[in-house]
This record gives sequence, structure tokens and C-alpha cells, in this order.
Amino acid sequence: MIILGGGGWLGFSYLNEYLNPPDYSGQGTGEVEVVIAKDETATDVAVTLEEAGVVQSSRAFVNEVKAQDASTRLTPGTYKLRKQMSAAAALKLLSSPASRVETRLTIKEGWRATQIFAAITDKTDISLDELKEAVRDRESLDLPSYAGNRYEGFLYPATYTIEPKTTARQLLKAMVDKYKATTSEMNLEARAQRVGLTPREALVVASIVQAEAGRHSDMPKIARVIYNRLKNNNDKLQMDSTVFYALNKYGISATHQDLQASSRYNTYMYRGLPPGAISSPGEDALEAALVPARGTWYYFVTTDPKRGITEFTDNEVEFERLVAKLRRNQGAG
Repeated sequence: MIILGGGGWLGFSYLNEYLNPPDYSGQGTGEVEVVIAKDETATDVAVTLEEAGVVQSSRAFVNEVKAQDASTRLTPGTYKLRKQMSAAAALKLLSSPASRVETRLTIKEGWRATQIFAAITDKTDISLDELKEAVRDRESLDLPSYAGNRYEGFLYPATYTIEPKTTARQLLKAMVDKYKATTSEMNLEARAQRVGLTPREALVVASIVQAEAGRHSDMPKIARVIYNRLKNNNDKLQMDSTVFYALNKYGISATHQDLQASSRYNTYMYRGLPPGAISSPGEDALEAALVPARGTWYYFVTTDPKRGITEFTDNEVEFERLVAKLRRNQGAG
């Protein structure tokens, strides 16, 4: 006959609970959101699950993770789970992309900040006031040193994954970080100097190229037209896209009234580049600004807007013919 003393029984009870911890059975009921933070361990996640009422004990979940060698499947994010789930069922949901609560937001190349803000407020719970407050704090966005007091053009076009508690500042900073990472990889600052521009001027050129181009293949040619005009200080860029930006409008051809805008973005009125970017250019437009095509073109006209066909010339008479061609196509549409 074996008799266990009090201390022996307690030790056995503890060991049994460690090896066979309490665990719910089944898939659970209801709904609860759980957040896994960056760098959290399986034990950290287990404690969160127990506190949220998802699993009966944190030890049951840790044991399940070890049994399945599944620690790498616990990735940061917000997940939709259920109350009173078995540890195995909870781990299965945490390993499923379908359980993740997130919004995917695509920012298109050539969008202005106003369009980006509209997309954010449409797809998320972030308000326009929160976005405006975030951009007022330029330092928190960690903009490049050459940004000055501007954020237009630095909100990089890409697809972003947005968690439920993502703030306006966090999201906009992610866009700025993406811009910095992309342009760093492109070596934009050094390469801009090689074409005689500051990094900010290269961004401005790229933003105009992006706004003017109907096709990516036209971008290097449009950049060359800009450089040819900048080389001759007596000529103005005369880009309709910059005028439309000044007026917060969109279109193909600026009207006579549009061209009376007093804004420094009116490149029909003022020489040189406008004071800032007019859109968020993508990598192709940035590359075109750094490596323009070789050519003597001085003019270009998107003669067929529906098909995105742009024609180039260095002859003013030919330019007038292209403008007439555009008008005919617009009338036919």
C-alpha cells in the first residue's frame, strides 16, 4: 500500500495539470477579436487567449503549439475567434488567413493626396479630420529631409494591409516609409544629382510624368520634353496637369479660363517646375525622371485619350496638327 503525503499529492496534482491542463472541447461559440502583437511568443498569445475566454487555460494552448511545432504560424495581426474553443481549434483559426481581420487598401499611381484620403475614409474607420491632423504633424510622418513642408507625392502608391486599430498617423507613415524604401533602393538622391536636379525636383518631374502619361512606355519621352523645356529658361513647361492640380480639377485640356489661375502650379504662367509634386508617382515614373529618353521633342499631345495614345514632336506646326487631331477625337467621342 502506497500513501502519498500532502506535499507529494500536491506535486502530483501540479504535474498532472501541467501535462494535461484544462481544455475546452469543440469549436466554441460567439465571437471575439484577439490581437497578436509583434514579437509575442506562444506563451504571450496563450495568456491573451485565456484572458479573452477563448481557451480554458494558457498551458493547453502552449502544449498544442509545441505538439504541432506551430510557433511560426502565430503572426502579428487581429483575428476573429470564438469563446470557449479547444486549444487545437483556436490554433487552427489563428493559422487561417480567413480569420484575420484586416482591410487591404490599394493606392493607385498618380493619385493626389485628396484621392488617397478619400480612399482611406471610404475603406476604413479613419476619418478625414484624423488624416488632416496626422499630416499637420510632419515630423511624426518621418518625411525625407528634402520634403520641406510638403507631403504630396510622398504617400507611395501600393497595396497596404490595415489592421482594425491602425491610426491615421501609422497608415500615412507606412506610405512614407514605402516611398523612402523604394527611392533608397533606386538610389534616387544620387541619380537625381546626375541629371542636375535635387531629389525633390526629381519627384516633382516624376509626378508630372505620372499625371500626363497615358502609357508607361511614354513616360521617358514625357520626361525628356520636360527637361528640354527646362533647359531653355525662356520657355515654360505648359503642362495642363499642373494647372488642373492648382484648380483641384481633372481633365485632358485646360481651358483659357483655367490658364488664368494665379497659382505657382500654373506652368503656363510661371517658368520652371511647380513648387511641389502634383501626384504620387510610381516606380516607372520615378525611373523615367531619372533616365529620360533621348530626343529633341518639345511637345506632346494625347491625341486619343480613350486608348491612351500620345504623340510627340519638336515642331510647332506639327504640334498644332496634333492638337487638332485631339479635338477631332474628342468631338467623335
